[in-house]
Order: sequence, then structure tokens, then C-alpha cells
Amino acid sequence: MSGVMDFFLLMSVMGLLAVPSNPSPDFAALGLVLEAGVGCGIYGSYGDSFFTLIILLMYMRGTWIVFACETAIAADRDPNASGLWAVFGRKPVYMIWLFISQFIFCGGWYDECAQSLDEFDEVYLFRGEFGAVGLMYCSGGGFCMLGACTLQLSFFVVVELTRAVSRRALRPV
Repeated sequence: MSGVMDFFLLMSVMGLLAVPSNPSPDFAALGLVLEAGVGCGIYGSYGDSFFTLIILLMYMRGTWIVFACETAIAADRDPNASGLWAVFGRKPVYMIWLFISQFIFCGGWYDECAQSLDEFDEVYLFRGEFGAVGLMYCSGGGFCMLGACTLQLSFFVVVELTRAVSRRALRPV
């Protein structure tokens, strides 16, 4: 079980690095799809398969909406793949930045929730993911709200850019 989780976490980091290091929106969206699948695999390894499937379907829907908008805006005839040196050279820079920011900003929050409550011998009333949700909203709730507002604003910008001038999408708003 530990090897599977290590693989999922490694693929999660690779999926997160695939998004900013690719200049083409096609391959960046592929990194988002990889991240959605791996993230739900991590969550599903703790035993909640139905909720994992629902989250995967919702996240894939949002990813494909973003993918369709990005492809409509930047229709690239020759997208740069991850094998090119210009793209491949960015990944170590992002990896170093990731480790430095993790060392600076994420002091020791993972020491308390490194294991799920299902892995202990005792019987507990709550499962491990409920503690992680509380921890996420405790320390990062403001960042979640900031991310949601940013995504909403970027959606409005994409809608305004793709609509014709005569048919404004947000005119009633």
C-alpha cells in the first residue's frame, strides 16, 4: 500500500509540473487530466470509492471545459511537447521552486496527518479524510476562496473573449 501511495504522490507532482512547464494548452490540459486521475486515486486509496468517482467526474468536467476554452482561444498548429529542450529545461526549475516553497511555507503540517485512521489497529469513529478536510479549511480556507474567485474571473474573461462584440455574454450582469 505504501508503494502505491508513493507512486500516486510522485505522479501527482509530475502532473502539477506538467501544467506550468508546457507552453501549449493541449499538453497543459493533459497534465490537468493526469492530476485529476491521480488525485482521485490518492483519495480512493483511503477507501471512499463512490465519493472519489463523483469528484473525478466533476473535476474532469471542469477540466474539459477549460481545455475547450483554451483550445478555442489558442489554436496552435504545432504544439510544443514535453520532449523539447525548452520545455524540458523548465521542469528542474519548477521542481527546485516546489521544494524550496514546501520547505519554507509548509513547516510541519504533514506530521500529524501522514497516516489514515484506517491503518491503525484501534477502532475510530471518524475516518482519516474528515480530519484532512478540517485541516485544509483551517489553514488554507482563504486560499481556497481566492482560487475560486480567480477561476470565476478567468471564466468570465474567457467567455467575453470568445463571444462576438454584438452578443456580449455578460451584458445583463
